[in-house]
Amino acid sequence: MKHHRYFSTRSRPLVEFLYAKGHPIVGITTVGPETEYVLPKTPNLEELVDTYRFGAGDIPELYIQVRDFQQAQRELEHLTRVNTDDKQIV
Repeated sequence: MKHHRYFSTRSRPLVEFLYAKGHPIVGITTVGPETEYVLPKTPNLEELVDTYRFGAGDIPELYIQVRDFQQAQRELEHLTRVNTDDKQIV
């Protein structure tokens, strides 16, 4: 993968947030206990990452529907489990 086109992180809470906001995951790699998630870079994605990491709690962009977040958690759990069995998905 060309790294300038993708954003990668090992932060599961950040990925759950981004996934719940509608950003697709294009790759998951598990090495030992560490899982790395890869998403395509977009201007909106980079802004959301900065807001998530450094924003105050009253910023509307941080709000997500509880059901969307729970669905993202379930789907990521499934994808990570499948990935652990297969070692890598893209």
